[in-house]
Amino acid sequence: MPALFHTLINHDLDMLKIIAAKWGFTPTRLKHAEVAKEMAIWFADPDHFNLVYEILPDEAQNCMMTLVKTGGKMIWGNFLRRFGDIREMGIARRDREAPFASPASSSETLWYYGLIGRAFLDMDGSLQEYAYIPDELLQLPPHVDQPRNEFSMTPADVNMYQVIDQADDRILDHLTSYLAAVRSGRDPNELADKIGKISIRECESLLRSCDLLNSKGIVNTEATRNFLAMTRAEALVFLFTQWQTSQLFNELRLMPGIIVEGVWKNEPLRARQVILDFILGMPDEAWWAINGFISVIKKTYPDFQRHSGDYDSWMLRSRKSGDSLRGFENWDRVDGALIRYLLCGPMHWLGLIDLGRPGIDSRPQAFRLSRMASSLILKKAPEGLAEETGRITALRNGRLICPWNLSRAVRYQVARFCEWDGVNDKGYQYQLTPDSLQNATRQGLKVEQLLTLLKRQAVSNLPGSLVTALQRWAENSIQASLMQVVILRVANHEMMVEIRKSPIGRFLGDELNQTTSILPAAAVQKFIPRLLELGYFCELKGDELSVHSRIK
Repeated sequence: MPALFHTLINHDLDMLKIIAAKWGFTPTRLKHAEVAKEMAIWFADPDHFNLVYEILPDEAQNCMMTLVKTGGKMIWGNFLRRFGDIREMGIARRDREAPFASPASSSETLWYYGLIGRAFLDMDGSLQEYAYIPDELLQLPPHVDQPRNEFSMTPADVNMYQVIDQADDRILDHLTSYLAAVRSGRDPNELADKIGKISIRECESLLRSCDLLNSKGIVNTEATRNFLAMTRAEALVFLFTQWQTSQLFNELRLMPGIIVEGVWKNEPLRARQVILDFILGMPDEAWWAINGFISVIKKTYPDFQRHSGDYDSWMLRSRKSGDSLRGFENWDRVDGALIRYLLCGPMHWLGLIDLGRPGIDSRPQAFRLSRMASSLILKKAPEGLAEETGRITALRNGRLICPWNLSRAVRYQVARFCEWDGVNDKGYQYQLTPDSLQNATRQGLKVEQLLTLLKRQAVSNLPGSLVTALQRWAENSIQASLMQVVILRVANHEMMVEIRKSPIGRFLGDELNQTTSILPAAAVQKFIPRLLELGYFCELKGDELSVHSRIK
């Protein structure tokens, strides 16, 4: 920040005398620069400063403390918006109206005490006008450690939490599904409707924050092996701690209702830590209204995620309406929405808070610290989480049912051999298919490994037919294949020869006789228009495609 001397010398000599009188100081010099220098030395003395600070109104002290917490500066327009205007006056009007005698705002109070300055500063390569505390004064005010001590809230109305969504550890299962899909070379988006409250983007971002995925989205096999070997309690603490300290997991950019444009940076760790500090300073077990909590943050610490109250440089747009979300007037749609997202998103599915709703179909309106909160914060394994003692149920048709309490490491391996077939109250459903086994083989997995795993982890003896099928697969790969086909019939052999020699001949399968061939059902819609281009009418009835004479 600019020094005291440079701040004071920007005022006219008459203004310097007004400021000096506020401090009870009488300059001995006459020249403008000499007076400013003399005052700067006097003001920087801690004893002189403390006498002045103690007589400031509470609102002015709060204004100064807010500047201290934001690094001693705030964008000028935002500063005036929060703490009131500073009336601009020439010397004659100032002498006539004496605004210094009865300041109209907290900012005006500090202005006439010379405790703040106004200047264009180059921050992060951007030149903007700031309100600031001069360097020598920045370290003098008494510091408040945590913003959470600045406010109090009344508990939420009981009607806000008639339905309670308790925090749990289900996130561990969702991430296991994601990791298995990526490791198998499948598109994780296929799991979008099967992994609960957390989205695919959130899964990926969280896994990268934990170094379980690298920057290219490839599974870090060693880290994943260690993660899956943890107990559920240990794994949850690991996830929470990695998220809590992560710069990579960027909640603002993950919010579903916002489109991020342009090149600019925010600080997700800063914002996350401020909100955590507020929450962890609240009494345990009490329920708090989400909207009330957001309103208190807006009133007491609105710039929790902003550098110096900058509400204009972030290029954000509403996904629903397309509206620009710049400016403080959009605080509720950006900063307030981020607080709600933190509460109802990461803080809930990582086990920190429970959510309350008025009814089954209502959105959350209240929150409280969960029974696991204190353990997670202290990096201690929460008690009471289910142990992974479940066993696989293997059916004769190749369906594998993996219960919720099955070892995550086991399910991760099973999923790599199977097609995903949904999830229900019994657990995860998988299906062994020729395609899934071929895919596993391409990954370097062996069917013998699956057989050993199933024999060790199954509820009871494996069905003999399933064991035989897997053993035969290991020996011979595909035993039989099924494919839906259409029968192609033509008028004569010459017509079949012509079709086979043409570009569309690649669609045809095996020839049954001189006038009949197999055509894969999936190729029919491409085959018919090309057949017409070749000059033949055709007619599709059921599973038979008949080709008639050439078009005249």
